[in-house]
Formats: sequence, structure tokens, C-alpha cells
Amino acid sequence: MSAALAPAPTSQALAAWLAAYPYARFLGLEVSDHPGAVLVMRFAASLVGNPALPAIHGGALAGALELTAHAVVAGLARADSGERGDEATESAATDADGLTGAGPRVGGPVRTVSATIDYLRSAGAQDTYLVGRIGKRGRRIVHVHAEAWQTAPDQPVASARVLIAG
Repeated sequence: MSAALAPAPTSQALAAWLAAYPYARFLGLEVSDHPGAVLVMRFAASLVGNPALPAIHGGALAGALELTAHAVVAGLARADSGERGDEATESAATDADGLTGAGPRVGGPVRTVSATIDYLRSAGAQDTYLVGRIGKRGRRIVHVHAEAWQTAPDQPVASARVLIAG
């Protein structure tokens, strides 16, 4: 059995999707050119939560991680490798048991059921890169793991576990 996948959008489609969300615009989220990153949150003084350090506000990090998870599940980013959706892959619509067609519809609307954010280190005054991966795809819920880093992917500043229904 094979699920019909919507054509995977280009980086321009992901940029248009981000532009449709006022909060994504406020956060300065853009499609990333960095290898292994889906999105980048450009640093802006309006994102600073602790001016003494300065450090990016935790709510800004949480919002960016959640929007990254939504982009992955909505099919706008390749969930299997953290790459932007420049080509269709069946693995984006395949659950952990190898069955297609289960879980929220790729390309369809998504909503957060729950999100848990782990703040691992202070996020300084620089750009933050984001990536998301589907951990488990069930019949109604998708578990997404998202990470944010600034200097290197192996040194995340925050991570999130997001449950999404579609």
C-alpha cells in the first residue's frame, strides 16, 4: 500500500508558509542555507530576554522550535533528514512500522497537542539554527524532536518534544 504524497514544496514555499505567520515574522524565522538546518532565527534585539548577558528569551526559542516542528509535519520540510522539502520522499509519510497513510496528512493543517522544551544553555546574541525530525508517526499524533543551536549542531541551546495532530 502506498500513500499519495503532495508534491514537496520548494524553499520558496517554505518561505511563503513562514511569511503567513505573524509570530514567525516577529521571530525573524527564515529558510536556512546552513547544511543540516531547516530554519534560522536571525538575531534581533527584540528577542533578548536578559539584557545583562544578552540572552535570547526562552519564549522566542520555544516558539521557533514549535514552528519548526509544524513545518516538518506539514510536509514543508523533509522530516527524515532535516532538509527543506525540495523533493518528495515516501519516508515523510511512513510511520515507524513502515505503514503509509497513517498519521496526520502530509501537507495538511497541524496543531500542537503538547510541547516540552529543554533549555540546555544560554542562547547568546547570534543567529539560531533549527532542525526537526519525526520520531514516531501514529494514526492521529506525530512525535517530533526539534533542536536549536548557534555554534554547532552538536551543541544545542534548546530541544523540544512536540506532539502534533493533524
